[in-house]
Amino acid sequence: SLHIDEQVLFDGVHRILNPDSKTQFLYLLFDGGDHRYGRLFWNINAIICYLPENIYGATGQIYFARMSSAFFLITSYIIFTITFLKSWLFRLVGIITLLAMPYTLYYMSMPKPEPLQLFTLSLFFYFFKKTNRDLNSCYWIFLGLAIGAKISTLPFAICIFLFVFLGNYKGFEFSINFK
Repeated sequence: SLHIDEQVLFDGVHRILNPDSKTQFLYLLFDGGDHRYGRLFWNINAIICYLPENIYGATGQIYFARMSSAFFLITSYIIFTITFLKSWLFRLVGIITLLAMPYTLYYMSMPKPEPLQLFTLSLFFYFFKKTNRDLNSCYWIFLGLAIGAKISTLPFAICIFLFVFLGNYKGFEFSINFK
């Protein structure tokens, strides 16, 4: 007996891992007929759950789908604190604060796309800061993956792109204000 959110992920991943044909497999990878979440959410969980499902069956798939949410969320918190906080004391306080936030336990235990979305956003911001907002770098793929995990990232991504583009276009004066 699974919670409805777990059942949604279980059914989608189970269908990807056990297709009836190659055509159905490709359909499930690229569309799947379920548009509640982005295809990245289903496909990443199918990759993560492939071996556990083949070894332990449905129990392995359920366990590793749950653990992937916790892994992505904790890793994104670590990357965000390393990216934006300089002192190790502030980083520790930041991690503890993020872990104590009300919905952290919910997103760690319930398979939702938000932990994957935060993980890809944390990678984007890490490289964004490291490369000094370079438009010609390949790290922008992480912003696209965040949109692929959940479409609610799109307005945020458009704003980031516009700020960076205008910062590079307008020149030095705007760059100082942007920083």
